[in-house]
Amino acid sequence: MQTAAQRRNLLVLGVTGGLGIALLVVLLATLLLTGTAAAGQVATAHSAAARAEMCKEQTFPNQGQKHTENANEKIKYNSFPPTSGKHYVNPARWGNYPTPINQVQGVHNLEHGGIVIQFGSKISSGDLDRLMGYYDDDPNAVLMAPLPALGNKIAATAWQKLLTCTKFDKKALDSFKKKHRYKAPERLPKEALEPGR
Repeated sequence: MQTAAQRRNLLVLGVTGGLGIALLVVLLATLLLTGTAAAGQVATAHSAAARAEMCKEQTFPNQGQKHTENANEKIKYNSFPPTSGKHYVNPARWGNYPTPINQVQGVHNLEHGGIVIQFGSKISSGDLDRLMGYYDDDPNAVLMAPLPALGNKIAATAWQKLLTCTKFDKKALDSFKKKHRYKAPERLPKEALEPGR
């Protein structure tokens, strides 16, 4: 038979043990939540790093705005695809082309404030579908065409600017277009850059 003192000691031990277990549960929960938040931060940082690796924007020195009467003239540009320099006297009609455009002519479109989006022969069919939809959503002052030599890349050019992506990235293309479309040395009114003109 237990004495009152023994029962009191057992009660104190039980309460103390229960409090210890509760404290341990709170501590473990805190560690798990902190770890989850840290993992989320790492995932977000990793996602931003992956996006930065997926698309790269570059600026190239201005190679001038001289015209040539020969659309097939061999011109050495400082970027691929070209972003400035000597170009054919007439710009290409704005639109979405099923075959590659003449690069010497496309530079003239950049001079007028346009964006040229070109894609390699090895991009995925999903990325190609997304690019076509992207063009259809906002085609003004945009030339789009295949450029097989880009391989698995998508390139967007503006005057002195080149965005290269290894996958379709709407945010990167939107940002590039917003920063550079309608901004070039020989700007034309927006209505002059409509598809077919």
